[in-house]
Amino acid sequence: MMPNARGHGPSKRSFASKGRSPKALRAAIELKNCEYNAHGVELNQCYTSNAVTAASSDAAPGFTRDAELFYQPTSHPGAELPYVWLE
Repeated sequence: MMPNARGHGPSKRSFASKGRSPKALRAAIELKNCEYNAHGVELNQCYTSNAVTAASSDAAPGFTRDAELFYQPTSHPGAELPYVWLE
């Protein structure tokens, strides 16, 4: 596998030289996109315990998109609070 101009991953030239189509390159890039940009895996954690909050009938909010790939901000008890940097 030849690195691209920046030294990362396969280049378009190496895919073409091995007889692979541009469609295969796009599929490989999409696979890596899901692997490296899955922010929901780390940021959608929610703790459910009586130590965090009293037991209640409030269920955690459902996800509108893929829970592993996309971060969904929520203020539900036990979840990380959404934040931004202020200057």
